[in-house]
Amino acid sequence: MTPRESQLVFDELGKKAREVYRRRIDSKLEADNEDRFVVFDLDSEDFEIGDDLIDIVGRLKARHPETRPFGFRIGGGGRAVDRFRGPRRQVLP
Repeated sequence: MTPRESQLVFDELGKKAREVYRRRIDSKLEADNEDRFVVFDLDSEDFEIGDDLIDIVGRLKARHPETRPFGFRIGGGGRAVDRFRGPRRQVLP
């Protein structure tokens, strides 16, 4: 996969993850977990919340071994997180 193809895949996953975030994370959950991570399994829409990205990805993969996890830092404008590239600051549209 070329870097451009990889970026397109990442962007598509991000779009789907933002849709799931809006449906699954309500304002109370968001307020109670400000600045923590939420990581989704985009197929099942299951998610984990925590402070350690590797730990919560591991917990999610224990339930969904084939997951391609995608996460955000909760609150603060929806900064997408890729554990290989670090946080990407962007505002949820």
